[in-house]
Amino acid sequence: MTREQKVKSLQAIQERRLLPDDLGKAKIYLFKEVRETDPKLYDSDFGMIDFQKMETIIHDIELKNTRRALCGLPTDQIIVLNYTKFEGKTNLTLNIQQ
Repeated sequence: MTREQKVKSLQAIQERRLLPDDLGKAKIYLFKEVRETDPKLYDSDFGMIDFQKMETIIHDIELKNTRRALCGLPTDQIIVLNYTKFEGKTNLTLNIQQ
């Protein structure tokens, strides 16, 4: 982060457009579906979580990304891997959100 970016970030924190926790390097969050679990579970950096918890975490990351983008900072990336069964085969679906 350049000196100019640091100054802008500190000003944004003072103006409450950015939270102190929003500073830092952009991260990549991976949520990988655990096959054949009921209810559906996802393995992630947050441990084994259900779909509802994953949606809550993703929502929080997206709010952080919105604040970071408005201040010109790089945003986190979210990757969700899902499995779908069809005709006796398994299909892997990759969803990437920026």
